[in-house]
Amino acid sequence: NELEERLREKTGLADRVDVWFRLDRLDDAGAAAVFDYRLERAGPPGDAPIFSHGARALAIAAAGGIPRRLNALAHDAMQEAADRASTLVNDDHVRAAVAARGVPAHAAPKPAHAPSGATFFARLFARWSAR
Repeated sequence: NELEERLREKTGLADRVDVWFRLDRLDDAGAAAVFDYRLERAGPPGDAPIFSHGARALAIAAAGGIPRRLNALAHDAMQEAADRASTLVNDDHVRAAVAARGVPAHAAPKPAHAPSGATFFARLFARWSAR
């Protein structure tokens, strides 16, 4: 883990960490649930899509199951679309965000154990979205 490596380099800081908690990467269903939930909560009311289907899939794949990376890519892609006066985030905007973040443009690694069916996060965010 990149964070653990950096903390090991700074022994004074690593000595102050009492508890480590590691989250596994999200599978595609979980990442999609997080993505959709955040857009639903932050987006404008109505049915107008913010991301094209291709852009959504590209952002989810490029994030590699890492929620923070997914949030950052989505934010950067929306900013790129706004800078280009576009009302819909498309594949080009996501590719620009991926390049700006230095994320490999090829298919991102999949989770080591991608469960079939609804995942914990998919079920959790589905419940919250229904409220």
